[in-house]
Amino acid sequence: MEIHAFTINIFFTALILTVSAAAPVDVVLVEFLLSGQKTATSLQFSAPTLDCVEEDLKAKYSGIFNISRVRIFDQNITTCDQLSQKSSFWATRFYYREVQNNPVMIFFAAGCNNAEASLGSLARAWNKPLMIPVNGDPSVANKKRYPTVTRISPFIQEDLNSAMHRLLRMFYWNNVTILCDDADDHLALFAPMCLALYDSLRLAYNISCSRFYVNASNADDLQHYLEEAKSISRVILLIGHGSRIRPIMLGAAKAGMTNGEYVYIAVELYPSRKQLGTLQWYTDNKDGQDEAAKTAFRSLLKVSLRPTERTTEYLNFMDRLKNRATNYGYFFGPDEALNPFALSYYYAAAIWFQVMNETVSKGNNLQDGVALSRLIRGRTYDVMGHTVAINWNGDRDAQWIISQTDPSTGDFRPILEQATFNGVYNLTRSYGSDGTEQRIVWYNSNHAPLNEPRCGYRGLKEECKAESFAISAMIVGITVTVVLVVGLLITLIVLRKSIWEALRRA
Repeated sequence: MEIHAFTINIFFTALILTVSAAAPVDVVLVEFLLSGQKTATSLQFSAPTLDCVEEDLKAKYSGIFNISRVRIFDQNITTCDQLSQKSSFWATRFYYREVQNNPVMIFFAAGCNNAEASLGSLARAWNKPLMIPVNGDPSVANKKRYPTVTRISPFIQEDLNSAMHRLLRMFYWNNVTILCDDADDHLALFAPMCLALYDSLRLAYNISCSRFYVNASNADDLQHYLEEAKSISRVILLIGHGSRIRPIMLGAAKAGMTNGEYVYIAVELYPSRKQLGTLQWYTDNKDGQDEAAKTAFRSLLKVSLRPTERTTEYLNFMDRLKNRATNYGYFFGPDEALNPFALSYYYAAAIWFQVMNETVSKGNNLQDGVALSRLIRGRTYDVMGHTVAINWNGDRDAQWIISQTDPSTGDFRPILEQATFNGVYNLTRSYGSDGTEQRIVWYNSNHAPLNEPRCGYRGLKEECKAESFAISAMIVGITVTVVLVVGLLITLIVLRKSIWEALRRA
């Protein structure tokens, strides 16, 4: 194969095994990857997972499928904008070179918005399945238009929007300010998340919503937008790198906005010091403000994806993947979790091959991407001891954890869990290791912060003005009365003294 503008690495193993006298089916996994570390599924994060995918699939389905991989990749293409200009051309060139061999093809997108829609259109035209491992272009949610697309991302933006809306409605919060800080947005997640959340809350859920882009490193800029938020809401959503949340909360404390009258909701998809930052108040007191930050965090709720259960299969996989990652120049930190977006490749492949195996056993057609995509939907799958749910729309359903800091230790503890499957919403309370329910503890109050103070955000409601006038008049009246009484007493005392002196002289 002649290669010009890009590099294709093909790993092919022909297995000469048969099952029930049937020849193994040729299956090609076509993966689009970016170079560098600028998306959640760039080469260094995803390639080790895909290597493990190939290894495990060949071991499990060795007599049923001949599995090969095609990696479409250019080391000079490091951003989604660059990939979106090339992906359709690359996919088309590859497809028409290989289609005469008639293999079963499964495409894996790189998780870039602009590229997803164009690849989805090609996948529909070719009737080939396309798996999307990262939340991206919302247009591909339309499965009438993109019938072969399955979104296997650990979260879908619409799902996050819905989860946030349910949390707000739970406490009757209808006025919200979103503070977006896109500094250190290494994976290009925060800016699109902020925009999508803002649009959804306003347009789909009728929440009064304002949005400001802030720079947590600039104290004056931060204070300006906090004062803006103070004048229009008491509920503030924070979207940004984990390291940016602490300075925002300290700025809020300085502005008098952590007194229990305000609530902050921060999104931390998963803890990753290298990629998304870690949301924490503790810094070993490097700036002398740990206690102030700890108190400020009492007003914060954290929304995050449910942590991946550390099953035996998962722990073994994690060890293998970390070893593989060194081949691509990536070295995991001591406590660094696996990237759930890259892990989605493994889930996607495991699910597809399970469905294809079922289809082969029934003697059905593996070349019909639309039919296969429909077979995947509305089911749950066990992958490495994890339950992966794909709803009727062909999207993976996420599970969310709402946490707050423990008043005594300052450690985050889960208080609520949200999950949806096939449109059925489930909210459960969290319980500690001793079986006791983890209740929300509102700072400085026995109830959730009000959506709006009784006198309004600026204290300018008419009834409060009237009350204020009445109170002022009462204070003035009392003051005047006290002055008159005191004056009268002084006059009586002086008069009494004068009379007494006059009688004494007489």
